[in-house]
Amino acid sequence: MQDSGGNAGEHSTWLKPRDALSHISAVLGTENAQDAILGRLRSGVIVAYARQFTVSRQGYGDRQGANVAVPAEHWRPLTARNSTLKTFWVSGDFTVFLHQPTQHFDQLSTIRYTDVRLDPDGIADLAGGIPIAHSRRAQELLAAAAHQTDNPETEAQKGPRISAAALKAWFAAYMLVYQGTQDTEEMALKSARGAFPGKSVSRDQVRELRGAQKRGRKSVPREDSPRIK
Repeated sequence: MQDSGGNAGEHSTWLKPRDALSHISAVLGTENAQDAILGRLRSGVIVAYARQFTVSRQGYGDRQGANVAVPAEHWRPLTARNSTLKTFWVSGDFTVFLHQPTQHFDQLSTIRYTDVRLDPDGIADLAGGIPIAHSRRAQELLAAAAHQTDNPETEAQKGPRISAAALKAWFAAYMLVYQGTQDTEEMALKSARGAFPGKSVSRDQVRELRGAQKRGRKSVPREDSPRIK
């Protein structure tokens, strides 16, 4: 393992473990999500990156570095219920103990990784392709929506009706970007139709995803309370 010498900003949009776990837990449940993420880290399918690391070897002292990819083999001694991983999902830090044979004896190395981040595309693939923040699919959907006409009602909606699964995937990306006052029905409809050119997306489909509470309540005029004389 060598210090990559990379720029920490290159991975600033990668996911913290707790965010990755939250996303996968919504699909698989918490314990299954931990097992699934760890399994793909062990195989190298999901790439992990650490802001800092410290290597301690018996008789050699400590060596420190920054901005390094965590090798897949450093996840293999660990299990989801391993004590060293109990805080990993919250803090992003973990420690692994490795026995490395030398000419005369086995040398124990202790490696501490700090502020580990996970590749959002690998997590999105594990979730069945549902896009998440900063994954390529999320960016593609939102970029397509940006080219949609400003008046979604005037856009001719021709073509086959978009599937519920595809629309759900779009909505997962939409919610990550448009929140609070930015999340309006018109904005959601514009984004959905822009994400699926050549497909039919109805207002009712978007309303169903956003929920009845998002539609807005009509104001009901109230009579002034009678004055007490």
